[in-house]
Amino acid sequence: MIPYRGADADFSLKGKTAIITGGAAGIGFATAEFFAEKGVNLVLADLNENADAAAKKLGARNIGLSGNVCDARTAAGLSKPERKLSARLTFW
Repeated sequence: MIPYRGADADFSLKGKTAIITGGAAGIGFATAEFFAEKGVNLVLADLNENADAAAKKLGARNIGLSGNVCDARTAAGLSKPERKLSARLTFW
């Protein structure tokens, strides 16, 4: 991953929680890596059945959910990990 060299390179997102769709590979995983470096709790949602393993690579506190986020049952499950993360999720 290319190091972040923005003017505010030392900013922190510690304690925040992000749900990243497509987070188990590619650009989504690279985004998750960046957020993990900034202290973010992660929920990686992906069609990839190894989503949880990908999340754990970035820290034991992170969670991966396998499934299609366009499916109502999968989407409904995205709010449940907040109990494991002890975090409050805000949806925009």
